[in-house]
Amino acid sequence: YWLGEPHRGKGLMQEAGVAMLRHGFSSGVPSIKSGHFKDNAASGKVLTALGFIAFEEADEKSLARGDEVVRHVTMRLTRERFEELYPEG
Repeated sequence: YWLGEPHRGKGLMQEAGVAMLRHGFSSGVPSIKSGHFKDNAASGKVLTALGFIAFEEADEKSLARGDEVVRHVTMRLTRERFEELYPEG
């Protein structure tokens, strides 16, 4: 995901993320994985705010960075945690 600078800080990523996760969890999956490059603090902040918890770090190639090897943080959010943080209603 990426959001243009004039639209940042308005809660749009949080709102879109909750809607996407609600849809994903409605399929019955027990957890959803996502991640971010460690040097991308903004993406990490969005995922953390949505309730994701980091569980693994590894070096990965970034196609967008011309195959540069970058530290990647993999995060997971369980359906149970999501429902605690974002009850329907």
